[in-house]
Amino acid sequence: MQQSRNDEMIGKIFVALIQDMRQCLICNGVFTTQGAADHSATPCYPQIKESEQDESTLDGGQAPTRHSRVASD
Repeated sequence: MQQSRNDEMIGKIFVALIQDMRQCLICNGVFTTQGAADHSATPCYPQIKESEQDESTLDGGQAPTRHSRVASD
C-alpha cells in the first residue's frame, strides 16, 4: 500500500544543523541521523527553564518535574 502525501504521520520535528546532525524541537537534544530516527519514537519533554525552577522553589517547595503536576488552589 502506497501512502499519499496527505496521510497523517505521528512523529517529531527535527532541524538539520550540520552534516548528519539533527536537533529535536521538543527537547532541544542534538542527535545523529540514526539517533534522531530512534529518538523520534521515544517520548521527550521540553526542558524546564532555569528561571521557572527558581520561582517554584522560592517558597521552599520542591521544583516540579516533567512528570509531576503542580496543584492549583
